[in-house]
Amino acid sequence: MLKMLKILIILLTILNSNIYASFIFNKYGARASSMGMAYAAVSDDASAPFFNPGGLAQIKQKEAKIMIYYPIIQELSLNTGTASFVYPYKQYGTFSLSWGGMAVWEMYYENSFIFSYGNNFGFLDYGIGLKYLTISYGEDEYTRANPVFIEYGYSQSAFSIDIGILMPVYKAVKAGLSVQNLNQPDIGLKNKSNVWRKYNLGFAGNIYSHTYFNLNPCIQISLRKSIISFHTGIEALMKHLPISLRTGTDYNSFSIGTGYNIMDQYIIDYGFNFPFNIKGAYGSHCIEMTYKF
Repeated sequence: MLKMLKILIILLTILNSNIYASFIFNKYGARASSMGMAYAAVSDDASAPFFNPGGLAQIKQKEAKIMIYYPIIQELSLNTGTASFVYPYKQYGTFSLSWGGMAVWEMYYENSFIFSYGNNFGFLDYGIGLKYLTISYGEDEYTRANPVFIEYGYSQSAFSIDIGILMPVYKAVKAGLSVQNLNQPDIGLKNKSNVWRKYNLGFAGNIYSHTYFNLNPCIQISLRKSIISFHTGIEALMKHLPISLRTGTDYNSFSIGTGYNIMDQYIIDYGFNFPFNIKGAYGSHCIEMTYKF
């Protein structure tokens, strides 16, 4: 059964780009994941390059972040990780270097290497991300006998561009708009397989302040190819404790999470995501660690 699943993934990836598209996995952040991925109008930490590079303009001190995402799915080994470093440089804006990767067994790998820049112009925060995308396939008895791999090799790469903006719209509420993979690069081996362009429009902000906590909801609508998805989330920031509580949902999963802030320098975030429509899935764990300096 395991071998058959491996073959199925390879066939879907190589032979039918209309069924499977590369770089559609986006659980790049424990905080974002636990808020339903409604992050286009948030993006105020080192995970901004993965959601909206315009959010980099909000970051005023250096940050280093790593994340590990581990889903529990029967007969499937899928692991995801990210690392990001953000460097605000005086009035010249904020720069970042980021990496995000995914591995399915030892058969399929995706990697994104991102150089991003963000700054502000008046009330408008804007940003751009230049991405180097790579896919590669493992070598075994099946791939060695496949004529596609024999002729075209086991890897492919392409460059892509993300852009984004953030702006205030009403009191403590802001709007965020990002376009990911603007140029829709071709990442296929034999047949053309474009990384689909994705549009994200979101709103986020503080709508309720209590003696003990602030409530910050966020919503987002995304469009990839002809598929529209809705994302909602909320974050409760405790005023007298270094703790935050989060929950969210999107079109196919429900999430909860928490964060622990140590002296506003060390931050540990955790998210648990439960999918609605994946048989044999028992949820996914995501942990993220941030160091501000």
